[in-house]
Amino acid sequence: MAAPANNDEEFRSHTQQSPLASQRAKQQGSVPSGAPNGRGFTGWFPLGYKEGFSQWWAGLSPAETEHKVLSFVPYLQRPPTHTQTGSAPPSTSPSSMDISGNPADDAQPVTTNSVTDPYGPRRWQSNLVQLSGKERALNEFTVERVGEEVENNLVMLHGYGAGLGFFYKNYEGLSRTRGWKLYALDLMGMGRSSRPPFRIHAKDHNGKITEAENWFIDALEEWRIKKGIDRFTLLGHSLGGYMAVAYALKYPGHLNKLILASPVGIPEDPYAVQSDMPEPSDSTMANEFTQDQGNTIGGSNPSAVKQADNNNFLNARSNAPPRESGKPPRKPLPKWLTYLWDANISPFSFVRWSGPIGPRLVSGWTSRRFSHLPTEESQALHDYSYSLFRQRGSGEYALAYVLAPGAFARSPLIRRIQSVGRQYLGPHAGPLPDGDRPSSSGAGQQRRENGLPVVFMYGENDWMDIAGGFAAEQKMKEEKERILAGKTEEEKKKDNGSAKVLVILKAGHHLYLDGWEQFNEVMREEMADVQQRERRRLEDKVYTASFAFFEAIWEAGITHCFVNLGSDHPSIIEAIVKGQNEKQGNFPKIITCPNEMVALSMADGYARLTNKPQCVIVHVDVGTQGLGAAVHNASCGRAPVLIFAGLSPYTIEGEMRGSRTEYIHWIQDVPDQKQIVAQYCRYTGEIKTGKNVKQMVNRALNFAMSDPKGPVYLYGAREPMEEDLEPYKLDQAFWNPVEPPALAPKAVKTIADALVTAAEPLIITGYSGRNHAAVGELVKLADTVPGLRVLDTGGSDMCFPANHPAWLSLRFGVEESIKTADVIVVIDCDVPWINTQCHPKEGAKIYHIDTDPLKQQMPVFYINALARYRADSELALNQLHSYISSSPDLSKQVKSAESEQRRQVLQASYKKKLATIESLAKPGDDGSYGASYLISRVRKACPQDTIWAIESVTNTAFVADQIQATIPGSWINCGGGGLGWSGGGALGIKLASDHTGSKKFVCQIVGDGTYLFSVPGSVYWISQRYGIPILTIVLNNKGWNAPRKSLLLVHPHGEGSKVSNEELNISFAPTPDYAGIARAASGGAVWAKQAGTVEELERLLPEAVECVKGGTSAVLDAHLDGPQGKYPGDKAALVG
Repeated sequence: MAAPANNDEEFRSHTQQSPLASQRAKQQGSVPSGAPNGRGFTGWFPLGYKEGFSQWWAGLSPAETEHKVLSFVPYLQRPPTHTQTGSAPPSTSPSSMDISGNPADDAQPVTTNSVTDPYGPRRWQSNLVQLSGKERALNEFTVERVGEEVENNLVMLHGYGAGLGFFYKNYEGLSRTRGWKLYALDLMGMGRSSRPPFRIHAKDHNGKITEAENWFIDALEEWRIKKGIDRFTLLGHSLGGYMAVAYALKYPGHLNKLILASPVGIPEDPYAVQSDMPEPSDSTMANEFTQDQGNTIGGSNPSAVKQADNNNFLNARSNAPPRESGKPPRKPLPKWLTYLWDANISPFSFVRWSGPIGPRLVSGWTSRRFSHLPTEESQALHDYSYSLFRQRGSGEYALAYVLAPGAFARSPLIRRIQSVGRQYLGPHAGPLPDGDRPSSSGAGQQRRENGLPVVFMYGENDWMDIAGGFAAEQKMKEEKERILAGKTEEEKKKDNGSAKVLVILKAGHHLYLDGWEQFNEVMREEMADVQQRERRRLEDKVYTASFAFFEAIWEAGITHCFVNLGSDHPSIIEAIVKGQNEKQGNFPKIITCPNEMVALSMADGYARLTNKPQCVIVHVDVGTQGLGAAVHNASCGRAPVLIFAGLSPYTIEGEMRGSRTEYIHWIQDVPDQKQIVAQYCRYTGEIKTGKNVKQMVNRALNFAMSDPKGPVYLYGAREPMEEDLEPYKLDQAFWNPVEPPALAPKAVKTIADALVTAAEPLIITGYSGRNHAAVGELVKLADTVPGLRVLDTGGSDMCFPANHPAWLSLRFGVEESIKTADVIVVIDCDVPWINTQCHPKEGAKIYHIDTDPLKQQMPVFYINALARYRADSELALNQLHSYISSSPDLSKQVKSAESEQRRQVLQASYKKKLATIESLAKPGDDGSYGASYLISRVRKACPQDTIWAIESVTNTAFVADQIQATIPGSWINCGGGGLGWSGGGALGIKLASDHTGSKKFVCQIVGDGTYLFSVPGSVYWISQRYGIPILTIVLNNKGWNAPRKSLLLVHPHGEGSKVSNEELNISFAPTPDYAGIARAASGGAVWAKQAGTVEELERLLPEAVECVKGGTSAVLDAHLDGPQGKYPGDKAALVG
């Protein structure tokens, strides 16, 4: 077992097992004096003919040689390429990967553990990543830390003709950093990546350059997309650095740092960068093939090294001597080299053509390039290099299109480098040329990158001229100053642009290999800087799809979210906290609801009072099911409510942020979650990406707010809701609901004529009062048409005021006026009459005006209407009374003596009705009381403008008669048949009233069985938690009377008619402590009492009202028809 290395010095001691090769040769006196650095001719190509022939004959595959090189990575006892080795000579293969089938199919990750790896455990893996098209795949080597979340990614690109194995000294050191995953790639057409034919189709000079660059960087971008990496740090060496810059310019927005290690192609002209250039043999590309690296790393030039600058890195700006004006450029390269370069004959062509001599030719470079390494490592790198060089030519042919002879760029980066990190995001044609600026219109529509940190790294003895790095640094700084000119301090603070030049001591062009210890140290510092920047970015500018969702609902007018959160909501919770901290009140108020039905009922009540949509957030399928009857109520009651539910994550292995992390994610994954509620919703939609989340929200709200209004359902898994976005806004002017329709002129005339000429005209409505303005229009029509009466058969809203003589109160489809009317206009009504109990007379003219005249969500519905009109009730009523008043004939008719007589008859009938209602409000002789008396006393005790939340079921008609509501919006019933609405509904109504500033008193009147359905444990916890005081009157008649009524309507003389409620299983006697449930849920805060007699009612009711006015909810358990069989409260025993 290898001993743990505590520092890089100890790390080096494990890997360097012998003296440097060049030093060993000198010590043994075997270096001929005529060769470079003392060698003779054989020193140029030290590998003997015999050894060269043997190596050529063996034909080691790149997989084998890469495997050998990676075996020198500390703690990696067996590289993941162990299953990819083969023996077939690869030079005849179209791809270097084709050595024994597809080795990527067999490659398995190798994982070290804490026993063998003191910095682990780490996972090491080799893959061939297939891309689109023929023969396009990238060889990939990855290192990740096991058991840690990947927060950042480092992508490493090698130089010309090389491979990812050259970074073997860096993998272990760089992967020590927590939260990072390393990716090393072989460029397309190089290393062990596939080698498709390289062809250029462009004809013009710039087009050829661009096409050659795109050949590499398009493959990199496709790889990024396939791996699902959004942001990463890109390290490129030499040609890899050049391509890294090209990538940053073409594909902006994905890099968090760009590190260029001795990048090629920066200067405009190598002979003009500085006037006193060293001779080519000393500092140009020729040094790559002639310098002995043992001498290069042997020591620093004392005159060039300035210690302690830039945190122990050289500030090489002082190395560049002043330019001598007028000095001519240096002599050009030899004509033969220029000819071969322009003919696109690569150095590797000679290796392939030379056959058995190839290994010997390669040794001329490898013996110098790797002379500072231990013999075994140097030999492995030689074998690796030769195995790559002999592969079929592919990406190497791009070099002549990118670089001119002498290794300077045909399109120098110095002309483009200032635009790195400054590109406009979104669709564009590519990077902007130097000096070009987008049009003002385009600039106003596109977002721009706010800078990118760029690091230029050079070796102390690098043949790549460091002056190019300093020139690039200066140009980037000048561009930053130009961009930020006139910007605010806050904008300047958010800019991330920076550039710096660092020098690795005792290193040449391959600084990552020559000075690997310092290089790794520098890289770890840069990676730490990225971590800090990314954390600040996420903290300061976390903008996920979930946050955009909340922005969208706020911008659309939603002020409250009623939530029941679960394991599908991590990003929702993060967004809530961020919004509450940063939006300073411009964010929906979050109301926690321990029960989903209460949550939706609250949103329903809020929307019903204000006609403004509200939001409910629930948890996957189970939370959606928990909505229960409330979604039915919202649909029937036409309440505009947006429901959002999470979905179980759809990724399992951590592929995306939000992947499954808990057992329950498997259990709650259902085939089609939306179908639980789809039939009740106006719209359902899945959020599949965060990029259009605001559009999805507004589309859903278009449905919710367009007639017929109702609930909508959006759902999304954790992954898309976790997606990081750039902030954006929609113009809400383009997201309005459908405008309501009016009656056609012909319809107006037809209906108006019928009403005026009718002997007994009747309006039947059910929910026209949902629009408060429609109430006034209906009053004007009743004032205009003599003898017109108005019947409410829905009871869901105050549609017509009780102080008008045309008021017939509320009756559920059974009323004498329905049988006698000769003209009936049904307007916004679901059930105008119940045919088996009551229906219009033969010959009655019926007209139906409705936002939904076909009742599209009712499989069976029809009435014998002469005409049906889809129209808005407010508009239609205004059209009718305006037409009558403006028509000379009709206006004359409504003012006739006959019409006046009808008005008098109507007034007399109204007075008689009020007297009848009043006569019912009498207490019993035994001190008991019924519903009519109770409600009459409640009506008198509560403020005149009280809003009534009614769910009294079989007692509803009595309640309506006694309340006699006159103010639009002051009576709200659930509108559906799902019992339990009024608890949450009353809270939502009160919350809306307080939020809008009216601060009305709210009273809930509810049957005893319905009270239990309303989940009072949740209702009164919410009331106390958020300070929402309501008065609750429980109509305690010992159980459910509605089932008995239904039974008697079908079997009036059946067996059930002869037995008690107990025998029918609908009795609650002895009843629960209804008030005590509320008191317990509120932690004892709610006022809770029982009233069994008139005397108790008269004493306790004022107390309850005053308590609510003081800010605390009150529940009065009202014992209808006496206290027998009911919870006695603080009495000693049950009565009766």
